[in-house]
Formats: sequence, C-alpha cells, structure tokens
Amino acid sequence: MTFGKSAIILTILFLHISLSASGQSNNYGQIAVKKWAGDRKSAFSFTFDDGAVSQYKNALPILDSFGFKGSFYVITGFITDTLPGLPHFLTWKELNTMALEGHEIGSHTVTHPYLTKIPQGDTATPGTLLYELYQSQKTINQRVPVQNCIMLAYPFTNYDSNVVSKTTLFYESARGGNGNNIQSDFSVTPNAYFSIGSKEEFFNLPRDSTPDDLDELQNFETYITNSISSGKWSSLMGHEVFPFFQIANMLKHGSEYPISSEWLTSLCQWLKSKSDYKEVWIETAGNITRYIKERQHFQYLVSVKTPVHLEINTSDNLNDAIYNYPLTADIIVPADWISAIVKQGSRTDTVNTFITSGTTYLRTEVIPDGGTLSLSKFTASLPGDLSSSISGFSVSQNFPNPFNPVTKINYYLPFDSNVRIAIYNSLGQYVKELANENQNFGNHELTFNGTGFSSGAYFYSIQASSPDGNQNFKEYKKMTLIK
Repeated sequence: MTFGKSAIILTILFLHISLSASGQSNNYGQIAVKKWAGDRKSAFSFTFDDGAVSQYKNALPILDSFGFKGSFYVITGFITDTLPGLPHFLTWKELNTMALEGHEIGSHTVTHPYLTKIPQGDTATPGTLLYELYQSQKTINQRVPVQNCIMLAYPFTNYDSNVVSKTTLFYESARGGNGNNIQSDFSVTPNAYFSIGSKEEFFNLPRDSTPDDLDELQNFETYITNSISSGKWSSLMGHEVFPFFQIANMLKHGSEYPISSEWLTSLCQWLKSKSDYKEVWIETAGNITRYIKERQHFQYLVSVKTPVHLEINTSDNLNDAIYNYPLTADIIVPADWISAIVKQGSRTDTVNTFITSGTTYLRTEVIPDGGTLSLSKFTASLPGDLSSSISGFSVSQNFPNPFNPVTKINYYLPFDSNVRIAIYNSLGQYVKELANENQNFGNHELTFNGTGFSSGAYFYSIQASSPDGNQNFKEYKKMTLIK
C-alpha cells in the first residue's frame, strides 16, 4: 500500500512538471529587463555643482558612509593640480580619488558662462559655446582617465534648443534644474536626455539651529516620494556643504543655500531606508543614463535552447566603451530548474529561480555586448560538470564523509580571493551559506555542523575569484549526512 501511494504521487509530480515545461518550452530564454536596477521602483541621484572643496571634505564622507555614489560637475578652469589653488575649489588629485571610489566626475564647462549668451564659435576659440562644451570634457577625460566624462550640468541651469543641439555632439546626457523634467522610465526621447531635471532646496532664513532646516528636509522627501509613486528618476542639485555651525559664517561670505552636513546625513538615512525596501535605486546620474539607454536599445537572440542549457547573445548597438552597465533581467527557464549556473564573460554566479503566474524565471545581471550569456541547470547529481579549476586552487573532499553531525572542508587559495561557500540539498536547492568574504592566500579549513539537517546527500559549492576578477574558480563536491 505504501509503495502504491508513492508511485501515484511520483506520477502526478512528473505529469505536473512535464505539463508546466511544455507550456513554457517556446518561451525559454525570453528576457524582460527591469525598469530600474535591482527591480526597484524608482531612481535617485546626488549631484553637486562647481567642484567645491567642501563637497570633498563634507559631502563625500557622508555619502561614503551609506555606500552611496554621487555625481560631481566641475568647472575645469577652476581646478588646480595642488593646493593652495583657487579658493574653495578641488584639485585634480582629489577628483581622481573620488573617481576611483566610483563617484562620477562630470562637466560644468570651463568658465561657467551663461551658455545661451555666448557665440557658438568653435572648439578652439575661448569664450564660445563649442569651446566651453568640448574643452571641459576633453580636460576631464585627460585628467581623470579612470572614467569617461559623459554628462554636463548646464551653468545656472541655463540652456535652449541650440545649446542642447551642440551638447549632443559631445555628451550622452545633461542636467538642468528646478525640479522639472524628471526623466521618465520608458518614454525618453533623444532630447529628453539633455533636459534632465533636479531639485535644489532653498533654505529659509534664519538658520539658527538644525531644526530650522526640517521643513526643507520634509519638502525634499516629499519630492522623492512623488518620484517613487510615479516610478521616475529624481535628483538633488547641491553646491557647498558645511557642518551646521559653519553655515552662518558661510552665508556672510556669499555662499548660496549651502547644505548642512546634518541635513545631508538625515536625507541619506531616509533614503537608505527607502533603498533597503527596494523603493529607490541610488546611483550616479551617468550610470542611470547608461542603464536607461541600454534598456531602451536592448536586443537578444537565443542561440542554444535545451532542457538543461541556454545560450543568449545580447546587444544594444551602443558604444561599448561607454555603455557597459549591468541590466537587471528576468529570464524564463524550464519549470524543473531550481537553480542555475549563470556565466557571462569572466563572471559566474549561482542563481535560484522563482515562479510568477505559473512561469519559472531566474533574475540576473546582463551586460549588453558583454559576451554570450550562458545558463545551465544546476544538476546536483552531476557536480563534476559544473566545476572548473585554475591556477593552483584546490578543494579536498570533506572529512569525515559520511559524517554525523560535524565535518571539515579544506581548501587552498593560491592568492587572496573573494570566497563564497554554500550548501545545497540533493535537489540542488540552496540551504545555507558558510562563508562570503575576502580571504588570504594559503590553506583554509571550515567546519560544517549538520545539526538540524535531515539525513541524506548534500553538496558544497566553493566559488573563488581573484581581486581583479580575471581568475575564477568554482567546484561542487558531494557529502553525506547520516544520523
């Protein structure tokens, strides 16, 4: 009787999987790029104009403490090699430090003129529109070589159709101001990239204590909340940033609407909570530009489609030297896939699937023109097919094996590596992470305690990659828990 019930259950399960797989078979490999990275509801950028040294001293440490990256638009004619230079402005050394940390360095022209009030001229004639646009970008690319300067912030947020048409010759997008023209998600026209909106908060006087700025904080939070509700991109336009006790003195010396460190910290705390709940994606304006354009131009072709393996070629027909930001994508896979090995270029990930409206998907990052995207079903019974070895990495069989309840896993790293070790059950389902950290080269030993786990076969996965990402290692080994 027991055997009969088991057979019936297995038959029904097999029939269900077969029907589900048949219903999806023609859709395997279909890709849906998410509106915003990480499938968040909206986007937000911190942007700061002019290249003031107070941004480096006061704003940058606050952003860094929350893991946020900002966009800093500099007036290249005011930037020096060393201090003391022009009062209140950054040096190229400081800008390179910021760029290496992932902050964006953009153009705010050479001399900060009203662009609508100067002659068109040419790229070699100072005091003309084309000179201001071209030479500022050229200087930034030469002096901050770790990134491409792709964005302009219009001085005084002043531009017209002629300025826009000339800006398109050199830049990928440009930011205005006044809280208008927040870029929408799917309906961006070419010129809309050159009228990106932002909001500068104007603080009422007197500013005698930090509570005096609370109404402006609430006002700005409302501005972002509205962009979250509409699924759009909002941004802060800031200039100088000082601790609150310095604000009064800075106002006396002509600083216009400076932001206090306390106000910026409170805004970051509020945004961090929104980010944690996937309501807002916080990124530089340049990278959000990249994401939107790549998403709009994204194309793909499924070149290999089997029940256990998919290969997909992706492209966007954009300049790969500039457009190389990873897109968040949901991909339809066979219904019996519980997890998968995802490879593109030098990147290898193990990704679990999920089901929405009866369709099985996996979510991963895809770089258009970043190489063939390879998806392989994680078949726990064939771990050898999923392993690779490079450059002296080695993983020993756990000992003892079988074990109850404790076993040890030994492995060797030939150089400092980023290491992730995880446990999967016999169906390939992720059950526990044992390590996810940077580790030094040499021998390592890790203990797995199976208390609380059922008897049976398990697999442990070890993934390691060199700090530069050029060398990667992954191996699965089987172990048996007997109680």
